[in-house]
Amino acid sequence: MTITKEEKHTPVINIVNDTTVEVTVPHHPMDEDHWIDNITLIQNGELVGSKTLYPGEGASAIFEVTSTENLTATEHCNLHGTWNEKSEFVGM
Repeated sequence: MTITKEEKHTPVINIVNDTTVEVTVPHHPMDEDHWIDNITLIQNGELVGSKTLYPGEGASAIFEVTSTENLTATEHCNLHGTWNEKSEFVGM
């Protein structure tokens, strides 16, 4: 099975409990030359949090929220720009 560029760059929002979510990018490498350098979580258009990542780390971030509704996640790849949880390219 081949994973597409879109699938590699799609952040996944996992509901841990009523006040905690984890955002992961499960199919993306975290190598010295190609990695996810940032994950953000947005709720109702407002930034909940942002995490800077480095090569060799896991591509995930945990955020505390007031509810699990109206969440959007983005990730930024050092080579391919910013993507959201709908597999849409957002920009460089």
